[in-house]
Amino acid sequence: MVTPHPDIIEEHGKRDFMGRTGLMRAAYEGDLATVNRLLDSEVRLQDRNGWTALMHAALMGREGCVRRLLEETGMRSLRTEAGVSPNSTALMIAARHGQTGCVRLLLEYEVGLTNSSHRTALMYASQHDHLECVTVLVEREARIRDREGQTALILAVHGRAQRVIPILLLREAKLFDKQGLTALMWAVITSNHEAVPLLLCEAGRHLKTRWQCYSTGMTALMLAVLHENGAMVELLLPYERGLTDRAQHTAQWFAETIGNSNLVFKLSCEKKRRLPPPTEEQVLLIYFSTVGDSNAVAQYLSAATTRDGTGMTALMHAARNGHRKVVALLIEKEAGIKDDQGMTALMHGTISGHRDVIELLVEHEQKIQDASGRTALMHASRNTSGPYSEKLLVEQGICDDRGWTALMHGVANGNMQYAHSLVQTEVRMRTTSRVDTFHVGATALMISAATGNLEAIKLLLEYEIYIQDDAGHSALCYAIEAGDVDGAQALVMEERLRDRKGYSPLDLGVYTDKLYVVRPLLTSLGGLGANETNLETALRLGHEGCVAILLLEEAGVYDPTWPTALMACIRTNRKDLVERFLHQAGRQNTEGWTALMYAVAMGVTETSNKNSEFMKLLLDKESGLRTTTESYDRRCYPSGITALIVATLNQNEEGIRALRESELGLTTPCGMTALMYACEAHNLAIVKLLLAEAGMETMEKGDLPKGTTALMIAAMNGFEDMVELLLPYELGRINDEGLTALAIAIQHAHYDCARLLLLEVCVRDDSSQTQYEALYDKYQRYNQHPWERAHDCYLRLKDDLVETYFRYNLSILSRGSLFNALHKLLGRVEETLYREGQSHLVLDCLETIWMVLLCEDPNNTYLETLDALLYHLEELHFDNSCIICYARQPDAVLLPCRHLLVCSLCADQIEKQCPYCRTGLDEAIVIEPRSPGEVD
Repeated sequence: MVTPHPDIIEEHGKRDFMGRTGLMRAAYEGDLATVNRLLDSEVRLQDRNGWTALMHAALMGREGCVRRLLEETGMRSLRTEAGVSPNSTALMIAARHGQTGCVRLLLEYEVGLTNSSHRTALMYASQHDHLECVTVLVEREARIRDREGQTALILAVHGRAQRVIPILLLREAKLFDKQGLTALMWAVITSNHEAVPLLLCEAGRHLKTRWQCYSTGMTALMLAVLHENGAMVELLLPYERGLTDRAQHTAQWFAETIGNSNLVFKLSCEKKRRLPPPTEEQVLLIYFSTVGDSNAVAQYLSAATTRDGTGMTALMHAARNGHRKVVALLIEKEAGIKDDQGMTALMHGTISGHRDVIELLVEHEQKIQDASGRTALMHASRNTSGPYSEKLLVEQGICDDRGWTALMHGVANGNMQYAHSLVQTEVRMRTTSRVDTFHVGATALMISAATGNLEAIKLLLEYEIYIQDDAGHSALCYAIEAGDVDGAQALVMEERLRDRKGYSPLDLGVYTDKLYVVRPLLTSLGGLGANETNLETALRLGHEGCVAILLLEEAGVYDPTWPTALMACIRTNRKDLVERFLHQAGRQNTEGWTALMYAVAMGVTETSNKNSEFMKLLLDKESGLRTTTESYDRRCYPSGITALIVATLNQNEEGIRALRESELGLTTPCGMTALMYACEAHNLAIVKLLLAEAGMETMEKGDLPKGTTALMIAAMNGFEDMVELLLPYELGRINDEGLTALAIAIQHAHYDCARLLLLEVCVRDDSSQTQYEALYDKYQRYNQHPWERAHDCYLRLKDDLVETYFRYNLSILSRGSLFNALHKLLGRVEETLYREGQSHLVLDCLETIWMVLLCEDPNNTYLETLDALLYHLEELHFDNSCIICYARQPDAVLLPCRHLLVCSLCADQIEKQCPYCRTGLDEAIVIEPRSPGEVD
């Protein structure tokens, strides 16, 4: 709007560039004298936008001018100007700009009129949050709709005019616009968070028609899900859970469709009982209680005891926001009610810290406990910024469900206001459940130590010193664990206490990387003179954990596995201290290591003499123990190993000799033995020491297949000397993958090892297939990378494999079986040689065979000759035989590839492809033999 020039045009009919007369400009400026002078001559004139002098006066709130210009009421503007559409009235303009006085003057003249957008003055006032104007207009213009079917309430939601929504709610709630949307739905779509709680009375309604991306039947909850608004989902869920759209989709289905896991989790309770939506009066009661409008609350007291979706009443909202007058109005009707968390209005007041509200409510709601057993006093103690109320002390001495008192809650949160008042009644009380780092039986002093509350420690020290929780931890333990040096110094007199496992607070400190707290404590405890070191102090006071860590620290070793002092002495070679800690024999660190394992790993000389007192004690207490996790100490150690395996991995022959008697045959969880690890390390001397373990197999699949033996490991690594040594003990074993040591050696291309293992060629797997057959099948098919080297190794061994296999099979035949087999063979050989025209070989074969059978072979050469002849016959037989049965000549041509490879009988068995070139087959033509005398 262009501001008029201050000089008023007095000449009759004269206008400015916007077509405004002097009367209009005077009305705009509020110049009542000029208005009176020009009224008769220029009344009811309009400028270029169709505005009258009355409209200009209403725009600026010139009430005196409006009274003089009432003659212009009912006139309409021509164009959109100053935020109002064409065909608007002065009342609409005044309402749009919040001119309440002008609205009152024009109400009787222009109320109920609409402009070209079908909007009323109430709609403009509502959309722009002019509360006073809405109050004046609502009785006369409510429930009118604009061109889009929207009401003043819906427009207020669009304009985020939260103040006017309560006034409009009673008159326009639950109405739909032309799109089938309610005000609540529009609040969700436009993300108007403040409006949603005010419009919950519209919950449960469905979108009437499909609009944009929203399907028919959707609810406000579904819209909130699509807009991924978690806060609105929580507000709407109690009232719309379980509802479906026209396609029977729930809100959870929409959450799953858009892939929002958080909303899916929130909506997982959709099958719970749905609450009925609140009425308008109930919504307004909670709203006015929240904002503290006691006069409005008084109007809606009939809706008292109403609870929102979280179970909170109007009294709770008023108490939380500190509205004492509202609390006084509602206290008789709603005192003692609990929300979904079991909390009362008093508890909400203590959380928010409103003292006047607390003192008003405490008489009505004292000693009530919420769902976790907490009282209002406990909530007040947890509130560090809240005021002190002596009236709440009536609740002292009560414990929550975990055994925590108000004193404990106070010191845990650093609130000392109530601590001094509670110390006499709540000291020495102990928790009943484990909470976070606090064990059962914790005291207020322990909680103070854990939270670093030095003031509380000093207050409680004389009452709760030397008390231990159910795990044996004292307040000093908690202070050290929290890294609180000052708190630990205040509690240092508890250093002599021990927990259930025998650890002192200082031991627990060093084991949990709190050496920076323990050092000052050891220094303060060093009472034998200024020259006493921390290690000497720890030795004197018996803090064995400190001794262990300090010894290792001196040696430059960091060990977080809770080592014992005995282990540390062995690892740091402090033989002078070993006897002092021999009582720790049998203990394991957090990785399962024992002092014996460290001794054999370090090669301590005492381990070579199993008759020494040191070794006798360790063997008695620690032999057979296994580590619990994989560990690293100069090398990687697998989980579940014994001291014997540790000695083997470190190639400690003396240690192995000392441990053989007690640990031989013990394995890791997957079945690995010390012998197997020795084979991996290629230590022949140690393998010889551990030969008693030969024949054992792995029990589970780990790095190696189940059923693996030491011989297989040697073969896999190509260790010929070990293969030769283990051969008599483990030959013929087969693992779960169907492999023998021979197959493994070939697989890893270890030719020399494979030659030593040729006798395994006849071993059969679970399916009765021999290794010879398995190797043939495997390496005939796989000859490409990564099998090239294995394939080459197999080809080099092939003749040896065939000979060994053949000789073995001959060796197990009885003489009768051999005669029968050879009789059949001779018949086939004779038939073949006759067919091939090689009859001269028949005599040679027969003579040789019979010489072997009749033992007429003085020089033992005929068997080799027979082998060569039969091999030659086999080649002759296979060269011109059916490639399927090897028994008949091929007489069927395969089309279209034209290969003559199979006999007519086998051709019927071929399904779709040529067995040679894999070409698809159309048919097979049988070649008929030519009759004698037949000519072309």
